[in-house]
Amino acid sequence: MVSTSHNIPPVVTTMPRLLCTIHFVRHGETTANREGIIQGHQDYDLTPIGINQAVATAIRLRGNTYWRTYSSDLTRASHTAEIILEEHPGANLRKTPLLREFALGAQEGLPRGTTWPRARRMKAEAAGVSPVAYKESLRESPADVHKRAQQFLTSLVSDAVRAADDGTVNRVGEGQNGRHDSAAEAAAAAEARHRDENARLALVVSHGGILNVMMLTVMGLEERACPLMRNCAVAVVDVFDDGRGKGRVRYVPRTLNDVSHFQVSELPAVCHSGENGRQNVVKS
Repeated sequence: MVSTSHNIPPVVTTMPRLLCTIHFVRHGETTANREGIIQGHQDYDLTPIGINQAVATAIRLRGNTYWRTYSSDLTRASHTAEIILEEHPGANLRKTPLLREFALGAQEGLPRGTTWPRARRMKAEAAGVSPVAYKESLRESPADVHKRAQQFLTSLVSDAVRAADDGTVNRVGEGQNGRHDSAAEAAAAAEARHRDENARLALVVSHGGILNVMMLTVMGLEERACPLMRNCAVAVVDVFDDGRGKGRVRYVPRTLNDVSHFQVSELPAVCHSGENGRQNVVKS
């Protein structure tokens, strides 16, 4: 388990408690992925393969009931989330710029592998100005992306803490002093706890670069365990408090970069883009 400090409401307890479980999904393949174009904050549509990937992910996740659903407000992520949520009528998708991919400035829209200095020269020439005079669009550092990834995750976990606290007051089978009145009531209380924990299941659909930052530098997961996510890969992470009541939480991955759902019989034509899934993520 990895313990990470967030500015969340303190939890008063003596044992680690499951606060929520998060399903992270990277968007499906896009036209830019297919053509080897750097995306960043630019919008690109899903390809037919990307749509099939999202459908396969929807089939995999359709048995879940989500407490919260989020996506980046960029089309490739929000469209992927909308396809997934067709299996979840009534879900309220929250689109947020906090989950956007790295902003890559002059590199956006150019072939993958184009360096930043060369991108500036190319964009300046196209604009008819010198590289010095060229005004670049937003370009983010890893620290910038870490800041908004942490802001998003802290808000989500804070909401989970409040929901967990609301669910622990006078649970079924417990008296005012927290003691169980009978074995049957104790069993009922255990079942209620199970329902309460499963009720806090969140879906987060985003992008490879920011998801990598979120897992490595915000959650503190080991780098060797966190390969850059493939299109429509799923990562499942449990979030626990650490039992010390100081607002510290632990992130425990169940699975990372899982694409086993692409082999489902309902979608025999689904395939992956690229050999290792890394070529679609560009970091500044």
